[in-house]
Amino acid sequence: MADTTLPVLHRVIGSTPGLADRVRDRARALGGLGSPDILVPHRISVRSDGTVIADVPMVDGQDIAELSRVRAPLDATECVWLGVRVARAVARLHASALIHGDISPSNVVVGPRGIVLVDTLAPLCEDENGTMGFRAPEVIAGAASFASDVYSLGRLLRWSASESALASVQAVTRTMVDPDANLRPVMEDVPALLRGVGTEQAIKPTAQLDIASHVRSQAGVRTSKIPSGRWWRARRWSLRLATAMGVVAAATAAFLLMLPDDEASVALPVAAAAEPAPVASGLAASGGATEGPGEAALRLTQERFDALATADASQLETLVVAGSGVAGTLATIGDDLREGNLRYDGLAVTLGDAAILSAGETTAEVSVTYEVSAHSVSRAGVREAIPGYVETAVLVLDRTPTGWKVSEVRPRA
Repeated sequence: MADTTLPVLHRVIGSTPGLADRVRDRARALGGLGSPDILVPHRISVRSDGTVIADVPMVDGQDIAELSRVRAPLDATECVWLGVRVARAVARLHASALIHGDISPSNVVVGPRGIVLVDTLAPLCEDENGTMGFRAPEVIAGAASFASDVYSLGRLLRWSASESALASVQAVTRTMVDPDANLRPVMEDVPALLRGVGTEQAIKPTAQLDIASHVRSQAGVRTSKIPSGRWWRARRWSLRLATAMGVVAAATAAFLLMLPDDEASVALPVAAAAEPAPVASGLAASGGATEGPGEAALRLTQERFDALATADASQLETLVVAGSGVAGTLATIGDDLREGNLRYDGLAVTLGDAAILSAGETTAEVSVTYEVSAHSVSRAGVREAIPGYVETAVLVLDRTPTGWKVSEVRPRA
């Protein structure tokens, strides 16, 4: 439990009818867990205008995002320690039919007694929809589940890992971040899965900062709003770039990103013409036979950015038609990612709408609009900060025996 002697923060939840009762029910359920690693609100109140407010105690410690600014990224043993403790805490939530809803660097605090999960009222907050880069694909479609928390924990561990630990952490979390929620492990099985990496060691908040490793993990970590507003813990972490590191051509960076992916909450404007394609719950993430081209375009866009952000070259190459021109481009990118010659730091995307421009039985053209976060690109040791931007790309899709894949990508004229 949180220390009640610490200052209390006022968390705005929303104002829809019946919300106060739902928040009080959840607060009682959280308190009933009796778990010191799960934050429980002190008090729920309603303002005269109907706005529901939760008095939330501050927690003694630093969240993972804050820690990442003052110390080196986590080694493999620290990742296991963190993942096991977060998984145990979230498993207790799941056992009581509660979803956390926003496991991210800002919402896991490391303190003197271990970890504490904060923002435990997240699923009831009306204007938030998880944190970009950590929320599961189905969350975007309004279909959050226990499996969504598993996905977010996998993303958190990948984000937190040092260069030396990243490969092993990626391997052990591969099923956790599967786009298909049905293929992810249940949370209670995650501790045993993570121990496959090795032993665990408590996180050392004062570990010496390794600047070279540190810069890869720092980016804008923020909860996505529906569609505006934010509370006290909203933060952005700016990349602290060393001077005199040279420049990578912005056009090159944009070209590498032209083949899209990652997540969505805000409907961005799409150039007129074509009706937006309806997107089914969960975005048909498995790419099955019932997946339409609009759904596929959003899924493939999400998976592309995800693969670039995590340097997952193998996943990147599964998204395209073998032998196509774009496959050749991705093969080169994939080789650079594998060899460590290319790296994206802070890369995340917010998907907008998909508009089907043309569609047949085996091929389709779909326009996708997305907003790319501010990030940095490092190629052969030269690093450039790229400002955020909104872009529309046209994906040419071919239906294959394993689902829709990309054969060509071009800017929207």
